[in-house]
Amino acid sequence: QFFTACTELGALELGARIHKYLQATRKKGKENRVTIIGDGNNVDYRALGMFAKLGNLTEAYKVFKYIRSTGIPRDTVMYTTLFSACATAKSFELGLYFRKCLTEDGLEIDTLLVNALIFFYGKCNGYDSALLVPR
Repeated sequence: QFFTACTELGALELGARIHKYLQATRKKGKENRVTIIGDGNNVDYRALGMFAKLGNLTEAYKVFKYIRSTGIPRDTVMYTTLFSACATAKSFELGLYFRKCLTEDGLEIDTLLVNALIFFYGKCNGYDSALLVPR
């Protein structure tokens, strides 16, 4: 719930510090309340969402890379959040990278993800690519 509160308050710096602390304690093999209450993957999902929604795509990208490198399963909600953030920031190249990863992950594209992709391509002037989005 830390990351939800930080997102609602726009407290990006505080959220980043909490995420860094949780990663450090996990690396040291120490248990913390967050991983006891929920699984450790949840921490990374929520941190990624917070960074993306607050416009810090650099940190969202780092968390995404960590999630992929550790084999934590990705889902369409994560990608929907990332495409929406890329659209808002008009970060076409990063969005294309996430699109490539989505394809590699072999996830089924649902309605929300289709909408996020169309929004992303529209905001980033990728109209030709938007025509390739499955309907």
